[in-house]
Amino acid sequence: MDQRQGICVRVVFLCSLVCLGWSEDIVYVSEGGTLRLQPVISGPFTSVVWKFNKDLIAEWDDGSETVYYDKFRGRAILIETTGELHVSKVNAQDLEGKFTVDLNNTAEAATITAMIIEPVPQPDIHPSPVACTHQSVRCTLHCGGDTSKAEPVKFQWKHDQKESSKSIVIDVNTQNVKSFSCNLSNPISMKESKPFKNPFYQDNTIGPGGITGLVLMFLVLIALIVGVLCWCHKKKRAAFGVNGEGRQPGDSAERVHLESNTTATT
Repeated sequence: MDQRQGICVRVVFLCSLVCLGWSEDIVYVSEGGTLRLQPVISGPFTSVVWKFNKDLIAEWDDGSETVYYDKFRGRAILIETTGELHVSKVNAQDLEGKFTVDLNNTAEAATITAMIIEPVPQPDIHPSPVACTHQSVRCTLHCGGDTSKAEPVKFQWKHDQKESSKSIVIDVNTQNVKSFSCNLSNPISMKESKPFKNPFYQDNTIGPGGITGLVLMFLVLIALIVGVLCWCHKKKRAAFGVNGEGRQPGDSAERVHLESNTTATT
């Protein structure tokens, strides 16, 4: 890279610093885990220098190999293309101070604080009042767990509408939700509680038993209709005779009267 190109890269880089700002960041890691420190500015880089307090950790210049220094030697890895620094097997004593990174020899350095935290505990859901039933007006569900060593922690409830809070209120307006569960998360872990059955839940769907009942009712109705139709048909046939010819009222009487007249004449 010639001098003119180097000046252009440095100007663009400094402009990025002004736009993004070099505010102090906090990175979290678990005890014995790998700390990953990443600059907010992307490359290309001509040089990367990482320090812990005033002590050098790793130093790299374009065209040369990375040099590692005493404090994290054997545990630190510098990725030249991204400027990331990875430190393995960290403990609380390792992090008593602040990390700084100088990129492209700018005289501007980003400061990063690393903190060890514990994974979040398994969360539990506690109702208030404890005797929360479908007869209650409303209940409050609390997502709990000892998070004193796991901060910062986020709470999130999982149901039809996700809510980010430590507690939620349930009542008849949540009767379409079968159960509730909550998530606890921090920068290094996430865990979910066991489902809590909603006492206000009402199942409005038709199950297998309901479907069977409807089918039986339908069959009974069909049988009833068929029976009524058969009864009506038989009654009609009885009224009109077997051959289907209608019998007029008075036919029998007239026939007897005619026969009597014929006998008398003879």
